[in-house]
Amino acid sequence: MIAVSVSLTTHDEAANIERTLRAISEFVDETFVDDSDSTDGTLDIACKYGADVVNLLYEHGRIISGSLLTGMADVSSSSM
Repeated sequence: MIAVSVSLTTHDEAANIERTLRAISEFVDETFVDDSDSTDGTLDIACKYGADVVNLLYEHGRIISGSLLTGMADVSSSSM
């Protein structure tokens, strides 16, 4: 079976991330959360679900490209 990794980009997503992590938990082998300075509990929720958290400096308009590069470098599976 092919291993599947997921990389999520977040910034103050506490209201949404738990539902997302719960929904994907049985389908993925590893989850990465590339976070940009969340202050609302996003990181606590991500850790609760076993995600590997990477903190990225928030730069408006640049977080997504930086997150994709970071996430792709960290995954160990062949499918992302």
